[in-house]
Amino acid sequence: MSELVPEERRSAPAPSVARRDMRVSDVDRQSVVDELRVHYSLGRIDLAELEDRVTTALAARIRGELEPLLDDLPEVAPSAPTYSGPPIR
Repeated sequence: MSELVPEERRSAPAPSVARRDMRVSDVDRQSVVDELRVHYSLGRIDLAELEDRVTTALAARIRGELEPLLDDLPEVAPSAPTYSGPPIR
């Protein structure tokens, strides 16, 4: 599963807080929803499952509630950057 927080922004959790118990932000929840929509568009999950997982993602408070939503799905490959320079000859 892809990390929800970029490596450069990740900090070590306090020793008393397990990683799965870390609070998530709106950005974290939206990232999971966006990835679920990609899986739906590729036919990996159906509409009912998408709706259930999106509802759960939007209600999630901790990372441990988000991780299972993507555990059974492959990582989404980042899209290739598009070339915006002059025409290639």
